[in-house]
Amino acid sequence: MRRAEEAAARVEDRILGAASPVLAEETLTDFLERSAARSRVLLEEIPWPPEVLAGLNQAEDLFAAVAQACDREPLIFEGDRREITSVGIVTGAAQREYHQAVAAGLDAYITGEATEWVLHQAAEDGVHYLAAGHYATERFGVIALGRWLEQHHGLEVEFIDLPNPV
Repeated sequence: MRRAEEAAARVEDRILGAASPVLAEETLTDFLERSAARSRVLLEEIPWPPEVLAGLNQAEDLFAAVAQACDREPLIFEGDRREITSVGIVTGAAQREYHQAVAAGLDAYITGEATEWVLHQAAEDGVHYLAAGHYATERFGVIALGRWLEQHHGLEVEFIDLPNPV
Protein backbone atom coordinates (compact mmCIF):
# COMPACT_ATOMS: atom_id res chain seq x y z
CA MET A 1 0.00 0.00 0.00
CA ARG A 2 2.88 2.37 0.74
CA ARG A 3 4.12 2.09 -2.86
CA ALA A 4 0.68 3.01 -4.22
CA GLU A 5 0.46 6.04 -1.90
CA GLU A 6 3.90 7.25 -2.97
CA ALA A 7 3.01 6.84 -6.64
CA ALA A 8 -0.27 8.73 -6.16
CA ALA A 9 1.60 11.54 -4.40
CA ARG A 10 4.03 11.80 -7.34
CA VAL A 11 1.14 11.98 -9.81
CA GLU A 12 -0.61 14.62 -7.69
CA ASP A 13 2.60 16.64 -7.41
CA ARG A 14 3.08 16.41 -11.17
CA ILE A 15 -0.43 17.66 -11.88
CA LEU A 16 0.13 20.53 -9.44
CA GLY A 17 3.60 21.17 -10.86
CA ALA A 18 2.28 21.39 -14.41
CA ALA A 19 0.92 24.83 -13.52
CA SER A 20 4.24 26.09 -12.16
CA PRO A 21 5.53 27.70 -15.40
CA VAL A 22 2.31 29.70 -15.50
CA LEU A 23 2.46 30.45 -11.77
CA ALA A 24 5.91 32.01 -12.14
CA GLU A 25 4.35 35.09 -13.77
CA GLU A 26 4.66 38.41 -12.00
CA THR A 27 1.03 39.42 -11.69
CA LEU A 28 -2.28 37.69 -11.11
CA THR A 29 -3.61 39.21 -14.34
CA ASP A 30 -0.71 37.68 -16.27
CA PHE A 31 -1.37 34.38 -14.55
CA LEU A 32 -5.06 34.36 -15.43
CA GLU A 33 -4.48 35.41 -19.04
CA ARG A 34 -1.74 32.86 -19.60
CA SER A 35 -3.68 30.17 -17.76
CA ALA A 36 -6.67 30.68 -20.03
CA ALA A 37 -4.43 30.62 -23.10
CA ARG A 38 -2.70 27.44 -21.95
CA SER A 39 -5.85 25.61 -20.89
CA ARG A 40 -6.10 23.93 -24.28
CA VAL A 41 -2.43 23.16 -24.77
CA LEU A 42 -1.24 19.61 -24.27
CA LEU A 43 1.48 19.69 -21.66
CA GLU A 44 4.04 17.92 -23.83
CA GLU A 45 6.43 20.85 -23.39
CA ILE A 46 6.43 20.08 -19.68
CA PRO A 47 7.59 16.42 -19.80
CA TRP A 48 7.06 14.17 -16.82
CA PRO A 49 10.41 13.64 -15.10
CA PRO A 50 11.44 9.97 -14.86
CA GLU A 51 11.09 10.06 -11.07
CA VAL A 52 7.36 10.82 -11.40
CA LEU A 53 6.80 7.76 -13.55
CA ALA A 54 9.08 5.59 -11.38
CA GLY A 55 7.04 2.61 -10.30
CA LEU A 56 4.28 3.56 -12.73
CA ASN A 57 5.74 1.83 -15.76
CA GLN A 58 2.76 -0.52 -16.05
CA ALA A 59 -0.62 0.82 -17.15
CA GLU A 60 -2.40 -0.65 -14.11
CA ASP A 61 -0.01 1.19 -11.78
CA LEU A 62 -0.78 4.51 -13.49
CA PHE A 63 -4.52 3.83 -13.34
CA ALA A 64 -4.31 3.15 -9.59
CA ALA A 65 -2.15 6.22 -8.92
CA VAL A 66 -4.55 8.52 -10.80
CA ALA A 67 -7.50 7.05 -8.87
CA GLN A 68 -5.76 7.71 -5.58
CA ALA A 69 -4.52 11.21 -6.50
CA CYS A 70 -7.99 12.27 -7.72
CA ASP A 71 -9.80 10.40 -4.92
CA ARG A 72 -12.07 8.60 -7.39
CA GLU A 73 -11.96 5.79 -9.91
CA PRO A 74 -11.31 7.23 -13.35
CA LEU A 75 -13.26 6.10 -16.37
CA ILE A 76 -10.60 4.25 -18.34
CA PHE A 77 -10.67 3.52 -22.04
CA GLU A 78 -7.74 1.19 -22.33
CA GLY A 79 -5.33 1.31 -25.20
CA ASP A 80 -2.95 -1.52 -25.97
CA ARG A 81 0.19 -0.17 -24.29
CA ARG A 82 1.12 -2.03 -21.11
CA GLU A 83 4.33 -0.11 -20.50
CA ILE A 84 3.94 3.60 -19.72
CA THR A 85 6.79 5.96 -20.57
CA SER A 86 4.88 9.16 -21.39
CA VAL A 87 1.68 10.80 -20.15
CA GLY A 88 -0.23 13.94 -21.18
CA ILE A 89 -2.63 15.85 -18.96
CA VAL A 90 -5.18 18.55 -19.70
CA THR A 91 -7.55 19.07 -16.80
CA GLY A 92 -11.30 19.60 -17.05
CA ALA A 93 -13.03 18.85 -20.33
CA ALA A 94 -10.35 18.23 -22.95
CA GLN A 95 -11.58 15.32 -24.99
CA ARG A 96 -10.70 17.03 -28.28
CA GLU A 97 -7.07 17.33 -27.24
CA TYR A 98 -6.78 13.53 -27.17
CA HIS A 99 -5.69 13.70 -30.82
CA GLN A 100 -2.66 15.77 -29.73
CA ALA A 101 -1.70 13.03 -27.27
CA VAL A 102 -1.84 10.46 -30.04
CA ALA A 103 0.13 12.68 -32.44
CA ALA A 104 2.77 13.27 -29.74
CA GLY A 105 3.20 9.51 -29.34
CA LEU A 106 2.11 9.45 -25.70
CA ASP A 107 1.19 6.21 -23.95
CA ALA A 108 -1.61 7.67 -21.82
CA TYR A 109 -3.75 10.79 -21.64
CA ILE A 110 -5.49 12.10 -18.53
CA THR A 111 -8.32 14.61 -18.53
CA GLY A 112 -11.55 15.20 -16.66
CA GLU A 113 -14.31 14.12 -19.01
CA ALA A 114 -14.99 11.61 -21.75
CA THR A 115 -17.24 11.37 -24.76
CA GLU A 116 -18.42 8.33 -26.62
CA TRP A 117 -16.14 8.69 -29.63
CA VAL A 118 -13.04 8.53 -27.41
CA LEU A 119 -13.94 4.99 -26.32
CA HIS A 120 -13.52 3.73 -29.86
CA GLN A 121 -10.64 6.03 -30.75
CA ALA A 122 -8.56 4.85 -27.77
CA ALA A 123 -9.06 1.25 -28.84
CA GLU A 124 -7.96 2.10 -32.38
CA ASP A 125 -5.01 4.29 -31.39
CA GLY A 126 -3.76 2.16 -28.50
CA VAL A 127 -3.35 5.20 -26.20
CA HIS A 128 -4.94 4.90 -22.75
CA TYR A 129 -7.57 7.55 -22.02
CA LEU A 130 -8.34 8.32 -18.38
CA ALA A 131 -11.29 10.57 -17.52
CA ALA A 132 -10.71 11.27 -13.84
CA GLY A 133 -13.51 13.79 -13.36
CA HIS A 134 -13.82 17.43 -14.40
CA TYR A 135 -13.80 18.75 -10.84
CA ALA A 136 -11.31 16.16 -9.59
CA THR A 137 -8.71 17.25 -12.15
CA GLU A 138 -9.43 21.00 -12.13
CA ARG A 139 -9.01 21.26 -8.36
CA PHE A 140 -5.23 20.91 -8.76
CA GLY A 141 -5.09 24.22 -10.64
CA VAL A 142 -7.14 25.97 -7.95
CA ILE A 143 -4.82 24.61 -5.27
CA ALA A 144 -1.79 25.79 -7.28
CA LEU A 145 -3.34 29.24 -7.67
CA GLY A 146 -3.86 29.39 -3.90
CA ARG A 147 -0.21 28.53 -3.31
CA TRP A 148 0.82 31.22 -5.80
CA LEU A 149 -1.30 33.84 -4.01
CA GLU A 150 0.22 32.84 -0.67
CA GLN A 151 3.80 32.94 -1.98
CA HIS A 152 3.59 36.09 -4.09
CA HIS A 153 1.07 38.19 -2.19
CA GLY A 154 1.21 36.83 1.36
CA LEU A 155 -2.51 36.08 1.33
CA GLU A 156 -3.94 33.42 3.56
CA VAL A 157 -5.75 30.95 1.31
CA GLU A 158 -8.01 28.08 2.27
CA PHE A 159 -9.10 25.57 -0.35
CA ILE A 160 -12.63 24.39 0.36
CA ASP A 161 -13.12 21.05 -1.32
CA LEU A 162 -16.65 20.54 -2.63
CA PRO A 163 -16.36 17.35 -4.66
CA ASN A 164 -19.01 16.45 -7.20
CA PRO A 165 -19.52 13.38 -9.38
CA VAL A 166 -18.87 15.17 -12.70
